Amino acid sequence: MNNVTVTNRTNHQLFLKGTIMKLQKTFLSLCIACALLVIASPARAQAEAEAVPQTESNRHDDRRDNRPLPTGAWEVLGNTALQGDFKALLTFSGDGIVLADEHGGAFETTGHGNWKRIGYRTFAYTFVAYIGSANSQLTAKIKVSGTLTLSRDLKRWEGPFKLEVFDPKDNVIFADNGTFKGKRIGVESLD
Repeated sequence: MNNVTVTNRTNHQLFLKGTIMKLQKTFLSLCIACALLVIASPARAQAEAEAVPQTESNRHDDRRDNRPLPTGAWEVLGNTALQGDFKALLTFSGDGIVLADEHGGAFETTGHGNWKRIGYRTFAYTFVAYIGSANSQLTAKIKVSGTLTLSRDLKRWEGPFKLEVFDPKDNVIFADNGTFKGKRIGVESLD
């Protein structure tokens, strides 16, 4: 055998040995990385679960059951002893948001708030709106809190509410109680 053949064979064996060692190190690194992920995942999941407060709304997902919901848009007739009758629009979204508008408030924002289930067909809600002025100054805040009970056919609801008006420093300047009666806005055909 000549020296060139022995040298080529030795180089080839060294190359194979080095490649195998690199593959072993890579495989070992992957195994260690996977083991670390398996060990760290439950701890991370537990830490994330502890970091997010478990409120009633995220412990129970209303979209998974067949109980009635107030979701949709509603024409509402409000009535209080001090204000008499007035009309409003309320929209309840599937993720617990309520939006409210009433006519006549040139400097009043849309009401924004939240709702949650408190019974089978009964729900509580609160929304807030701001009242401004012609010079863009905040003059008051309105807060409305109430409950509603859906009718069996889910086309109407009614319930009591409380209205509070606050000055810009959050002092109550007016309060009133009343009732709302809602009628679902249905989809109509063009016929």
